[in-house]
Amino acid sequence: MEPNRREFIKQCAFQKFCNTVLHNEACDAHKELHRHKAREITFSDLTLEEARQLHTFDEYNAMIKNAAKFSQHLYGKAADIWISGVTVEQIAAYAETLLPNRGGIGRYPKEGHADRTHGWVHIDTRTAKSRWVS
Repeated sequence: MEPNRREFIKQCAFQKFCNTVLHNEACDAHKELHRHKAREITFSDLTLEEARQLHTFDEYNAMIKNAAKFSQHLYGKAADIWISGVTVEQIAAYAETLLPNRGGIGRYPKEGHADRTHGWVHIDTRTAKSRWVS
């Protein structure tokens, strides 16, 4: 028994559509990977001044109002990140791609906080997933 020609044409069209969608998704993923890689820097690329800004010291943590006594920053397990020209949401969205099912990602936007000179994103390496806005 020969398959219905009309049904066969529909199946071919659907197969072509699926292949096109998969091809476009692969191209988008490839472009996104290259976009991330183009903005990526290693610690060795930082100037000495930039590298010094990465450290958190006990004295600094003591100055922060309501700072945790055993802050994970002090153990190298957390970082507060801000990048000039990049929004808090963009940084948090990128962090989410790196830690989709674990880690802490906290957004601290400048908007609505007159005492903040800029917004930042807190990222930590906890095993449980935690997200917040403060």
